[in-house]
Amino acid sequence: MTSSLTARLLSTSARLTSYKDLLASKPLGVVTKNDRTIAVDIATETQSWKRPEFIPVEKVKAGYLGHVVENFDTFKPETTAVVVREGMHTSGADQRPHVTVYEVDKTNTIIRTTHLVEQAASGAGEEK
Repeated sequence: MTSSLTARLLSTSARLTSYKDLLASKPLGVVTKNDRTIAVDIATETQSWKRPEFIPVEKVKAGYLGHVVENFDTFKPETTAVVVREGMHTSGADQRPHVTVYEVDKTNTIIRTTHLVEQAASGAGEEK
């Protein structure tokens, strides 16, 4: 994995227009299950916000990787990486507590936005 998945996304012209707000990310790790590996990054800057430096990525790393593990089987087969866009929250469109991630394929194209919910709470991550 490169130092930043975002750098690969920004260099890919096939990126979807609606995701141009993603400006920077940091790698969190990788999750492997049944010979399939998904890289996990966290967004650190978009056109709308910048994650404050005082929020230590290492302190949230285990939680986000855990959500990816819990929802691993819900990702599209072509997903090779995810970028955590928003931490645990609720929204008008989805009142369940969830983490919002971008799913990315091997061509570095963001293929969908997914809500990762705790398996005990609802049973699966869902496409937004």
